[in-house]
Amino acid sequence: MRLKNRQFIILIIFVAILSVSSISGLSQEVNLLSGVRLFLPDNGQVKVNWVLPPLNSSLIEEYGNDVHFSVDDEGVPLVGLGDRLLINPVKEYSGFLSANYKNFFHLSSGFLVFSTDEDFGFIYPAEDLEYDPETGLPVFPYQPLALMPESQAGSDDYIIADQRMFRGENCVYFLITRTSEDSIPSYAQNVIYCLKLENIAENNNTSREVLCFLPVLVTEKENLENIDLGLISAVTGNGETTYFSQDNRIYKLEKGSSSPELFYEHPEGKIIESLEFNQKVGLVYTTNDSVGLADQDRGLEFIRTQAPPKIFLQGNRLYVLFSDGAGLIRLDNVDVLRKYNVSEREIKAVDGVKYRSGTSSPAAGLIFVILFVAFFVLWLVALVDVLKSDFPGSMKATWLLLLLLAFISLFLVLVFWMFFGLSDKASIFMLISVIIVLSYLLVGRKHKV
Repeated sequence: MRLKNRQFIILIIFVAILSVSSISGLSQEVNLLSGVRLFLPDNGQVKVNWVLPPLNSSLIEEYGNDVHFSVDDEGVPLVGLGDRLLINPVKEYSGFLSANYKNFFHLSSGFLVFSTDEDFGFIYPAEDLEYDPETGLPVFPYQPLALMPESQAGSDDYIIADQRMFRGENCVYFLITRTSEDSIPSYAQNVIYCLKLENIAENNNTSREVLCFLPVLVTEKENLENIDLGLISAVTGNGETTYFSQDNRIYKLEKGSSSPELFYEHPEGKIIESLEFNQKVGLVYTTNDSVGLADQDRGLEFIRTQAPPKIFLQGNRLYVLFSDGAGLIRLDNVDVLRKYNVSEREIKAVDGVKYRSGTSSPAAGLIFVILFVAFFVLWLVALVDVLKSDFPGSMKATWLLLLLLAFISLFLVLVFWMFFGLSDKASIFMLISVIIVLSYLLVGRKHKV
């Protein structure tokens, strides 16, 4: 069947536009949450899944943004409201801790640890629980493990104003805030400790591992009336490398060094509120309305929210809790984002949706299948026609090589679709095969002998 040149040109333009628009947009869109924007690669490697829907609005109204959470090794979340209430929505139990907690989290080993104003500990597995007389909820007995560093330290120069516990990779950090009691002008000072296993040498040329509080950093005294960057707000690391935030900056401190170096400064001046770190994913931070990935002198914010987010990093998974409703999502394969944390990024902005590999709708998937089959049929028609026909000189061999290239391009499109999710790069391979096949049907066939 012969077509006029104008018809072929129109067909090429139509197919090219259709293939690019349909392929580049083939990502699964699922309504996530109003006011939440995700900036994720459009190849679908970073998966986003709901873990918990937002909690009952009455609970949020009662406790406000005073929400904590952690996730165990099985991916089961524990949500804390206020300073005593604990809720496990998956295993369907709730209760009060017998002491007022300031924070809690699961360690890398899976052990759940709580911190109070002066110590840290765990829930003792008692056989018989007491019950709260007002609510009827069980009361989980809190068992202290040890006092916070400097809890019993006495000094005429300062008092301990605050003690906080932070999660590290295979270690725990403690941030102590000292303030002056009688000095003029008044000042504040931060001290960071790290609790981790250390090898202690013994007399018989052997060593044993002992849990030790290791001092990491003692900051300069800051005049509270004229403080520059503010006090340290968050700490994380692995015991060898420590990261801490002050105002809109993140600093990095190697073990044995007393001079922190500037690691990242937020370009919009947002205050860094929390940090999570492991070797696989890197350093993740939050601000009052965003979640980002920080690296040396650069950062990538991939979540924007209307309420302060809270995060928990577990292996290659990042859990994000939206404090205005305690809705919890999980991002899988977060380490993929590290390669996008550069000056030139292929990032797709999505308002209230999530991106995954696959198609955005059954209709879009059907369009792709129809296009792919149509191009493959056209390729077969062209191949059979070349094999059955004679051409002058080496033209036949040239067209066979070009059709082989078209076949490889179609195959790569199929691979992208099945294993990696489609992107703009996949559309390039589709266009290559389209141009080659239609060029032969438009021009090449005229040179047959």
